[in-house]
Amino acid sequence: MTSIADIGAAPDPAPGQPNPVEVPSVEPIGIPQPGPDVIDPGIGIPTGPSPTPPSPGTPGAPISPGPA
Repeated sequence: MTSIADIGAAPDPAPGQPNPVEVPSVEPIGIPQPGPDVIDPGIGIPTGPSPTPPSPGTPGAPISPGPA
């Protein structure tokens, strides 16, 4: 049976020193953390609060050509 030490793990650090390989970071890099707007793949809609989409303007109003 192969142990973790046989796979090529880093050697143990000096006594009293943290092992950078064994110390997990608070927030793993490269792994997206779910937020309040996680979309449930089962229903396909946001399950949390989301910002209001930008308003297209007054419905039915003509598009302003800009300053004359």
